[in-house]
Amino acid sequence: MRRTAVIAMLAAVTFALVTAVTLAACNGDKNEKMGIEQAYAKHEKELRDIVGSATIAIYSGQGNDRIEIQVDKGEKTAALEAAVPDEIEGYPVVIVEQEPYKPPPIDIQGTIKKITPSDVSGQEQGAAGSILVVADETSGSTYDKASITITSDTTIWRPMGEGKDFITFADLREGDYVIVDLTGPVAESYPVQATAADIEVMPKI
Repeated sequence: MRRTAVIAMLAAVTFALVTAVTLAACNGDKNEKMGIEQAYAKHEKELRDIVGSATIAIYSGQGNDRIEIQVDKGEKTAALEAAVPDEIEGYPVVIVEQEPYKPPPIDIQGTIKKITPSDVSGQEQGAAGSILVVADETSGSTYDKASITITSDTTIWRPMGEGKDFITFADLREGDYVIVDLTGPVAESYPVQATAADIEVMPKI
């Protein structure tokens, strides 16, 4: 009888210990900090509602986990700072101002006014010919007029869907609207003289 009571007591103590350990483990899981990716996913909509199309970046590692709201210079307003939470699920949220993206300048964008095929000597040196391009005043071109040599290394193409339709010097026509990237030295005559690296022939409207 006494032995049975002792066994029952030991069983009760073991059950109590197991229960306590299990509850402690469960509480530990509940208190464990979620990962920064999960934290962002959980609150992404509310952040998007605040910052709109601004870029949101997640940085983690070396104990510096954070969520960044990236805006152009001058867009870090008091209203935005007040609306963005200081932290999300224990991770700091910071607003970072960046210089707005500026596309590289266009060498020349405009209309082909004249096409001159190379003579035999020019062809022997790898030049297919030259074009005279007058820039569109609204294009922001670096040069307003240019005499451009086209060589065997020049890429000439038309947009085709999301790809390119490659053409040759012989396919160019006076009146074509082109965007030209130059390569090498530019002779500062007027018009300037240079060699084309790339010529995009825009579709006629």
